[in-house]
Amino acid sequence: HEARKVFDAVIIDLNPSSSFMIKCALSHATHIVCPIRPDMYSVQGLTGLKKLIDSAFALSSPPKIITLLNAVPSWDDDFISRIRVALSNPALAKQIVADKKTGQAATVIGRFLRNPSDTHVLENWVPETTMLKAYFAEPKSGGFFTISRHSSSGSYGQRLASRLSAVATEISNFIKLDPLDGQDSGRHSQEA
Repeated sequence: HEARKVFDAVIIDLNPSSSFMIKCALSHATHIVCPIRPDMYSVQGLTGLKKLIDSAFALSSPPKIITLLNAVPSWDDDFISRIRVALSNPALAKQIVADKKTGQAATVIGRFLRNPSDTHVLENWVPETTMLKAYFAEPKSGGFFTISRHSSSGSYGQRLASRLSAVATEISNFIKLDPLDGQDSGRHSQEA
């Protein structure tokens, strides 16, 4: 509550579990950004999160879930749009599913888009790339991430930076991050 007086957005990065810390965060969250890979286990995990919020925690004011497709095996800007069109076009669906590199992911994404489990699915997505790296602390720390970053070098660096920026903009637009007190003066954003 104190952070909301100072910051436009408070971002809490938590692991997917059913712990007390998760319940505390979800009890005060307005939105959840849930990145999922295009595989059935990730989609099932999203369904499990929804059940956890609705049943196990029984939150009186549950946060809205925003789904970000992550590690999609395509840089094609129209990939998700083509899958959406293919949902009502059997010929296009057959062509997309037949692609050796992206067919399996397209199948899962298509199934998910048909039934998104009451979540808002972002139009932008994060492509599969080795340029998103996570660095680990010393082994004695238990292997927790100490820093994550994207590399802006390489042939796809600028495209990745642009894609991540588009994702952030879409999330901001969806949430409509207006100052809570209606005044801009003296307020600033910070990642947590």
